[in-house]
Amino acid sequence: MSLTALINKNKDLRKIIPNLKAHLVDWHGQKISSPLNKTPILISSIGVSWEGGIIGTAFDYMTRAILIRQVGYENAIRHSYVAEEGLKNLPRALDSILTQIDLLPTRDPERDKRRAKGVEYALEKLPELMDFLNAQLENAKNSIDQFIKKNMKIETLAPHALFMAKLDVVYRSGSVNILDYYFEKYENQTFFRLNNALSDKDIIDNIIKLSYLFEEQVQKMNIKRVNCNPVFPPYSGIVGGADADFIIDKTLIDVKTSKTFGYRTTVMAQILGYASMGQAIGIPLEQVGIYYARFAKWMLLPLKVLPEDFLNNYLKKILKAAGLNLEEDSRYFPEFRSRDFQIPHFNKTIEDTFKNSSRVTKGKIKELKEKNEEYIEILEHISKGINTWSALRNSYLTKGNIIIPEWSLYEALKNLEKMNWIKRGSDQKYEIIDDALKRILKKASNYKGL
Repeated sequence: MSLTALINKNKDLRKIIPNLKAHLVDWHGQKISSPLNKTPILISSIGVSWEGGIIGTAFDYMTRAILIRQVGYENAIRHSYVAEEGLKNLPRALDSILTQIDLLPTRDPERDKRRAKGVEYALEKLPELMDFLNAQLENAKNSIDQFIKKNMKIETLAPHALFMAKLDVVYRSGSVNILDYYFEKYENQTFFRLNNALSDKDIIDNIIKLSYLFEEQVQKMNIKRVNCNPVFPPYSGIVGGADADFIIDKTLIDVKTSKTFGYRTTVMAQILGYASMGQAIGIPLEQVGIYYARFAKWMLLPLKVLPEDFLNNYLKKILKAAGLNLEEDSRYFPEFRSRDFQIPHFNKTIEDTFKNSSRVTKGKIKELKEKNEEYIEILEHISKGINTWSALRNSYLTKGNIIIPEWSLYEALKNLEKMNWIKRGSDQKYEIIDDALKRILKKASNYKGL
């Protein structure tokens, strides 16, 4: 669950928001006149709802690139791309989709059959597919940098933004439609884009129009600094996800590509939730607001009009709604120290523990086996010539019950590659490349329990 979902589910988080219409201003501080619903739309909304969501996410990537190009790298804060997390999550998403097709079929059996075939095909080619998508993602990230350096036009960047948006959806909802990039290129077919009302070209054209309109707005503004896609640790994690679109100087903005322009309590609750978290971690804010992209309109709220201590109290209510007991977990409020919440990721722990494989001994092999038996089993398989993705995958599938699911097998192989213990060659075969590990495995073949 995210902050948005929490607010939608919990009416008390909406009821606490006072009617703030009278305090709304535009970017220049002028009061917004009513009626808001008479504001003319400049760029039409297209597609069904989920396609609108993809357009919105792709446009988010465009807005951040445009803002950074305006102020320069030295005046911008950039965070890691959600698309990167989407790609990391793709193997697990594949496993979940296959289960979903079995347990929650749609009303279209042919569609379900085709999706299942696509997932099976993807699992068969998972390493190659991931390499392809990773190369595409690197290309998209490089394109953003080229755009920021003014070496690329909006029209050229837009397709890359759409690609990254589709990876975002893997992370946020578990969709695997991104796989069709691979199937379309190498197999001349698709398995997942079955209900699209729009072509990618239609979507890209809409993104381009929105982006030029936003660029025109930004060029008229005196912007000094931007913080793109800010998150608010530890609170973002507590609520299951909370990231604003950007902060311009001291104004927090969320972008909407919806076809309506107007004041909505739910949306105001969302951005005030971001502001409450931002304030708690020391981000200086004076205003919050929304940029309505299809209208080229800014709707801002000066925070000074809120009741005293409103954001403080609102954050407490959000944390309580998220299930946090503030009396028992008082360290989360009203202030925190980031070092208190740094929980090492499993993969990072493994890498740190075994980063120098020349020091690995039989005792370490035994320790690793006890902590993560699948690593040892995979290494043994590779040393015995079971060294392709297909062979490794089949060695577990044929056991009757899958001891290592495909997504876990893939992640384990990637971790072993990161540790420089194995590599996958151009012939798609894995080999052990660490000399010390080779000797250990050879000597340990008679070791009891290995």
